[in-house]
Amino acid sequence: MIGVLLVEDNKIVRAGLVRLLKERDDIYVAGQAGNGLEALKLLRGGLQVEVIIADVNMPIMDGFEFTTKLAQAYPQLPVIILTMHDKAVFIERAKQAGARGYLLKSGQIDQLFKAIIAVANGQEYYPNYNS
Repeated sequence: MIGVLLVEDNKIVRAGLVRLLKERDDIYVAGQAGNGLEALKLLRGGLQVEVIIADVNMPIMDGFEFTTKLAQAYPQLPVIILTMHDKAVFIERAKQAGARGYLLKSGQIDQLFKAIIAVANGQEYYPNYNS
């Protein structure tokens, strides 16, 4: 089973992701946070996960800052950025921060599952976007 930490400030989006991930037998939501700082506190408190899904636009600590800090403290934990931003500059910034995947919230649900499985297995997941 792949344990996922959801880092998303929008409670409706987060609840939707929880519901989607519950459909899978091989993926489960191990934790939830409303921003990067909360997520780091959960991890420092002992939360064990295999994959982190993080939004970009969040209060207190955004997804890029969180991903950068996470890569320094927990380099083994892969982050997938899940966002509405489809511009190449955001994708490059995610890569520079250390993210191992990038998905659009407007994308297909099966892409989310493929990305989680890919990064959990040490691969990167960056679909081609026309930006």
